[in-house]
Amino acid sequence: MPDYKIIKLDKNLILRLFEYSFSIIRCFKRPIVLIFRMIHNGFPLKAVTRDNLDIVFHKWSTFYIYIKGNKWRKMDNYYEIHLKKSGLSINYRDILEGDLWSVFGRDEYSYLDVANKDVIDIGANVGDSSLYFLSKGANKVIAVEPFPSTFGKLQDNVLLNQELTENAVYCINAALDCDSGTINLDPRINDTIGLKATHLKSGNEVNTINLEWILDSFDLESPVLKIDCEGCEYEVILNASQSHLSRFSQIQIEYHMGYKPLLDKLTLSGFGTMVTKPVLVSKDKNVLELGQLIANRINQ
Repeated sequence: MPDYKIIKLDKNLILRLFEYSFSIIRCFKRPIVLIFRMIHNGFPLKAVTRDNLDIVFHKWSTFYIYIKGNKWRKMDNYYEIHLKKSGLSINYRDILEGDLWSVFGRDEYSYLDVANKDVIDIGANVGDSSLYFLSKGANKVIAVEPFPSTFGKLQDNVLLNQELTENAVYCINAALDCDSGTINLDPRINDTIGLKATHLKSGNEVNTINLEWILDSFDLESPVLKIDCEGCEYEVILNASQSHLSRFSQIQIEYHMGYKPLLDKLTLSGFGTMVTKPVLVSKDKNVLELGQLIANRINQ
């Protein structure tokens, strides 16, 4: 009797492939084979583009970024991606660098009105969100990223877009905390997506800063605050004074363990709030409750 392999079809993937089938045909050589391999094996997926570029896509989000017409240029050990819609360029070395799909594909920060405002970007990672804010008209962005290896990539991407970022992006290698001090971080870590800055006995010494320090150091009035710091949001927001929080015009937080205490604190501090539906994600035997909390100061 023949040995058949049962293929479990991913309904969401099938729908995506149907929706973007013409884009796949336009972008890749042997598109039918590519679609079959994607259905059969999923990711990672090796593909050859129409302009003879070999790319290994490790997840749908980077595949989406390519088929939307963004130009990829092969460099020595990374790709330079030119984002057609925004005119920005991003260096892309690893599957876990930044989140171009969420920032530019899904417009995750479209809730924030940053035009002609200053933005504090906590958890700037490789700079995708900071560059997004500038492309939407922000005056300047204070980009805060704790991990040394990721911070270097943030600086590279700011330099790559120098015409836009000169005197407009200020990069700070620091971890957000309630108090000023120092923390030791592993300099070898490259995978910082979903990783909270946690103090080690030894490692690279990185400063810790608080929201008050940032506000006063850059003399900011009614800035916009974005926080994606993989769990530090609770300690920082819940321990911040209402007077400091009320200095922000808008706040968007990616919450990781539910939104209720954050929502209560921001409501008491004079904000109208909304939240996205939580998504349950398993990580290291724990279940995270992820989503976005958006707060707008009521009396502005």
